[in-house]
Amino acid sequence: MNDKDMMNRLKDEFENCPVPESLTPEAIEAKLKLVEEQKKQKKIKRNRIYRIGGLAAACVAVVVLGVNTSGILKRNSEQEVGGTTGEMRTAESYDELYAYIEEAQEGMYGSDTPALFGLFGRGGTEEAAVEEAATMDMAAGAMDRGMATGAGGDYSTTNVRQEGVDEADIVKTDGRYLYVLKDNGISIAIVDTQDGMKEVQEISIEENNWIEEFYMIPDEQKLIIVNSKYMPETPDGSNVPKALWYTNMTEVLTYDVSDVNNPQLEGKVSQSGAYSSSRFADGHVYLFSNFYVAYEADKNTPEAYVPFINDEVMAIGDIYMPSLAQASAYTIVTSVDIKQPDKIKDSKAIFGENGEVYVSNENIYYYETAWGYEMGSEDTTCIRKISYDNGKLEATAQGNIPGYLNDSFSIDEYEGYLRIVATVGETNSV
Repeated sequence: MNDKDMMNRLKDEFENCPVPESLTPEAIEAKLKLVEEQKKQKKIKRNRIYRIGGLAAACVAVVVLGVNTSGILKRNSEQEVGGTTGEMRTAESYDELYAYIEEAQEGMYGSDTPALFGLFGRGGTEEAAVEEAATMDMAAGAMDRGMATGAGGDYSTTNVRQEGVDEADIVKTDGRYLYVLKDNGISIAIVDTQDGMKEVQEISIEENNWIEEFYMIPDEQKLIIVNSKYMPETPDGSNVPKALWYTNMTEVLTYDVSDVNNPQLEGKVSQSGAYSSSRFADGHVYLFSNFYVAYEADKNTPEAYVPFINDEVMAIGDIYMPSLAQASAYTIVTSVDIKQPDKIKDSKAIFGENGEVYVSNENIYYYETAWGYEMGSEDTTCIRKISYDNGKLEATAQGNIPGYLNDSFSIDEYEGYLRIVATVGETNSV
């Protein structure tokens, strides 16, 4: 079948297919406006007023900032606990963690703000704040995801940021079967490409869930689904604040697809927060999610301000305190061994301002920017390093650099060196 025949067949198949409400021109336009507004807010943060002072033109300054992990990212043993450069400090108790949250909330919003702490810094009802945040996250996520292909043996694979570290996608293949996200994210079709294109099976998910992305591991014949679960109601008899249960849970579901006609669920794990990203390396899935703290959470209910891992509150020793002045959200990273898909092998959480992550072949780098709004103050980016090896996670170092990173391609690890391109005022630095 040539390309023209294929296109005609597809046209005939889908010409009368109704357009989902979420994909109507009006809905897409609304989502794009939300994404554009989010980008504008980020740009406003970055574009501060600078005194020109007689400069005729902008110049580019090349400054050597960071080298390997013995440079700006000081090792734990070289610095005292609690410094901005050196060790990533954990809280000693939930009480200490709560005291920080309470003080930060008071400083950011005052005592009478009826909103979720850290949710865009806006007032209003809990429901409105959560709904807006969820819509923004979903729109941004939809814009970020797509079909990307690259050379990989005799069939194409997903383009990846780091060679050797796989990334999830909405279309995967094992060389014969295609695994395709369909029905607006509630199922995955398994399509046999031998002797044409024929859907042989479908994997569906539960109500109030949607599939974000997935992995296909041909050697293991595993389909690994990253799934978001919406928590619309407070569980009966729970004293957990309602705001907490409006947030998302993120799950990893592992299926054995050795028999594509009868996929078997082998295991499921979950963690608090909205899905952020994931990676697959050394036989493990590394899952990232963002969890916002409920405003005015009960001190005696850690469930309201501490993330869950598999329905259990995270251990205090796995939560790293903020390195900057304020924090509003946890970035949670967990590892799952695909040979034991019903267990989480390790987990850590970074309490901060909902930064970004870059994953190299051995390390996870979390970076967030403190914006200098006042005249004379500077933007500063804190970089925190977590090493990973066979599913084990270890926080090893942190450090600050002036300026901010323009995008995820502005940071890269190579032969033991972390290379960063930062924007500092009207100059760039390496």
